[in-house]
Amino acid sequence: MISVSLSVTNVFPYENLNPYGGTILTISGIALPQSLSEGSVSEVTFSDGSTCEIVALAGTSIRCITSGFLTGTTSATATVVVNGVSVTYSTPLTVRTSASKISSITPNSVSPVLKTQVRIIVTDYSDPLVKEDLEVSLVSQGMTPKIVRMMNVLEVGVDGSNQFINVLFGGSESGVYDVKVRSRSYGRFDSTGISLTLIGKITDFNPKTGSVHGGTLITIDGFHFSKDPQDNPVKIGYTDCLVEETSAT
Repeated sequence: MISVSLSVTNVFPYENLNPYGGTILTISGIALPQSLSEGSVSEVTFSDGSTCEIVALAGTSIRCITSGFLTGTTSATATVVVNGVSVTYSTPLTVRTSASKISSITPNSVSPVLKTQVRIIVTDYSDPLVKEDLEVSLVSQGMTPKIVRMMNVLEVGVDGSNQFINVLFGGSESGVYDVKVRSRSYGRFDSTGISLTLIGKITDFNPKTGSVHGGTLITIDGFHFSKDPQDNPVKIGYTDCLVEETSAT
């Protein structure tokens, strides 16, 4: 019988890791599990206590996605554990002191039922954004279970000294949602405090009385209406109204 010891020979990338996580690491080594389905118990951890979620195994490599590093971490060593046997990669990995930021989303309030294009501004990111590399999602606040909605990335570009991401919101339950942006190559962006509110509201309508036989022209005030009359069906009681003209308010 030939016994081959578990070892880690390389970790890539190994420098400027995103402190917010989301970076895909490739860990090379010997005697690693062959696949996720073979039954081995495997994990990847860092010296600051954070983890790396394993997404693929191939005998000589592990692919995993980093979680967020602890605040203040600038370097960390990686440890691979397979069926209780652990090995630590001797070269520390360096972590950036801060992540690139999402500074704003415009508009920050939209209708929960209408498709709407919104723009996300990215700051402190030196590389050109790549549309196919990005994932943008909304995560509900204060809901159990949480609601996650993916948004379609339409285009990226430059907005003054910053870059932008244009995405299409497709609808969800009313509420406040945190905005999450991730690059498959870079990891997660710092979107702390950036949210999108989904709300449709009627503030007033006039006149307040009309003929029982119909024919009364009513003006409804509010916000997040569609400019397309067919997107704004109106009922009074059980009676449908003919929508003649609409605007956002």
